[in-house]
Amino acid sequence: MRFLILISIFFSILCSAKGQSNNKSVIKGVIDTIPHAIYFVKYKNQGNTISDTVALDDKSNFKYTAIISEPTIFNISIKNIYNKNYIGDFVIYSFWIEPEKTIEFNGYKGWLINGAKGLIPISNKFDIKNSSLDSIGRLFNKNKLTAIKAKKEQLGPNLANNELIEVIRELSDSFISNHPNNYYGLYLISNFPDNTNKQLNDRNNMFKKISNDLQKTYLGESILQKIKISKIFEIGEMMPELEQTDTISKVVKLSQFRGKYVLVDFWASWCAPCRRENPNLVKAYQKYRGKGFEIIGISLDENKEEWLKAIRNDGLTWTQLSDLKSFKNSVAQQLSIQAVPDNFLIDPNGVILAKGLRGDDLSKELERIFKY
Repeated sequence: MRFLILISIFFSILCSAKGQSNNKSVIKGVIDTIPHAIYFVKYKNQGNTISDTVALDDKSNFKYTAIISEPTIFNISIKNIYNKNYIGDFVIYSFWIEPEKTIEFNGYKGWLINGAKGLIPISNKFDIKNSSLDSIGRLFNKNKLTAIKAKKEQLGPNLANNELIEVIRELSDSFISNHPNNYYGLYLISNFPDNTNKQLNDRNNMFKKISNDLQKTYLGESILQKIKISKIFEIGEMMPELEQTDTISKVVKLSQFRGKYVLVDFWASWCAPCRRENPNLVKAYQKYRGKGFEIIGISLDENKEEWLKAIRNDGLTWTQLSDLKSFKNSVAQQLSIQAVPDNFLIDPNGVILAKGLRGDDLSKELERIFKY
């Protein structure tokens, strides 16, 4: 029955996506660097990541046309040849683009600054016109920083993760209540965590306030389907059987690990936050492996060589699986994984204990389980 429900959910996603039309968004701009420089661009359209390049002319101008069905974030990046401690390309400009709009962009140089371990990027050195969502996003982030500062003054500088999430929830809920027809509200919901049942309920309640028209967009439909699937795979429910091939094409099943605490970790070699999180996983695995803790890594890679290279370089000695289909990975689709890193922590009986644990949150949960 659960399998039939999942099939019907994913079919509805497909149907809703096919029913939408594409529109052009034109980005006209100048980047104050050397003429004829080439930059990498990346954005999404109906869940698919589009990667491309733009080349400046002899006056450092460029014009790029993106085909998108609804607003999305447009990233401009450069190859990272400056900092070995930083994984992935440097995103130097990041801003919203919208269908049927011409975005006027003016990017300044000086987007690499000296950090503790070398050069790191900052992405706020630009001006932009005609992007209403970009203005809203900047104002929201400014208000978020102000609210977090006020919370720290009230409770102390070291806020717990749940206290930070509550600040974001209050701001997001207020924005959505006052602007139910604004696409930025959908974006806030799509990025709201769902690590606990309370967070799931908070996200679902916010989504109910979104207008019907926005709920019918691709992002709206994706959130709705994730909500439906989350109810099946919420904390306290049994994790379904998962299976995929490992690095030597051997089929591995989740049920083979019954009797142990298992972290099912979704990642990819190209995912910078995943690679930055890997040292935390290595530390946890080394500490608790002998106590009945295992990790199953499921990669959303497409290139096997890059996948294997990242496993070696990051010292990931636990079970690694992938069908090399990126976000069309069969297990990722089964569990509605729409971004990485993400994970599920499962108890020895196969029951979901937690989701989306990273950094200190993972450490604290494992300390609670293993009592040290």
